[in-house]
Amino acid sequence: MRKSRQIIVAVICALGLLSAAPLDSADTIEVLIRAYPECLIPSDKPNTVLWKDGTEMPFDDGIQKTGFEDLLNRASLSDQMSIPYPRSWPAGPPAGNADPGRVRNEAFFRKMYGDTREQVRSNLVSVDWFGGTSVTFTSVNGAARALCAVREDLQKMPTEVQRYVSKPIGTFHWRPIAGTRRLSMHSFGAAIDFQLPQGLHRYWKWDLAEVKDTPTYPASILEDATLKQIVELFERHGFIWGGKWFHYDTMHFEYRPELVMGKWGD
Repeated sequence: MRKSRQIIVAVICALGLLSAAPLDSADTIEVLIRAYPECLIPSDKPNTVLWKDGTEMPFDDGIQKTGFEDLLNRASLSDQMSIPYPRSWPAGPPAGNADPGRVRNEAFFRKMYGDTREQVRSNLVSVDWFGGTSVTFTSVNGAARALCAVREDLQKMPTEVQRYVSKPIGTFHWRPIAGTRRLSMHSFGAAIDFQLPQGLHRYWKWDLAEVKDTPTYPASILEDATLKQIVELFERHGFIWGGKWFHYDTMHFEYRPELVMGKWGD
């Protein structure tokens, strides 16, 4: 198993995705347990993620991925945790294919939030937002509580800061990611998008002249001090921001506590 883990890490490094050595697998599994305590418990078996209902999932599948798209399409839990999420505000654009959080093990999130649209819906609750609006978000593992905490912190901030995220444009929507068969995190009610001010509302596919082009990260968004405050606030409550991806999605905030908690976020 150690050899297969080394192969996966080597592939990721070759793709320019990893800037630091990953934690030991046992340590990384512990991070997952601490991030999702309502769902996971420790296991006495190596390379095993254990659910409270007794379900076991392999952490490292031992499968060598052939490229970045293959990594996205067949991600193991080990792959999911392999790209450190940068907790500090970026000094410049991400490295090529550095997309911490886009690499997801879909079976893990289906097990956690619901395997069907109806199962996910049964876990959704309403969260009050600004201007008398509300959004739906999953209650599983405290995700909705975390979004409430974000709102409460935002209410203590100037109106100008609140304005940036006053217009939510999507939470729950059972759908694949455009151009793929992979489910979006919106399918699980664990992500929220906002209509950011003009110039900050950017998505990598919108900016391509040709489908085959490589995205050029809009570095000017990193100069916005208000956006920085908002991102740091969301991160404090377990969310990651799609603007820290090479394949950027600046409107997108996703509940992923395993990537931002404690020493795991770099």
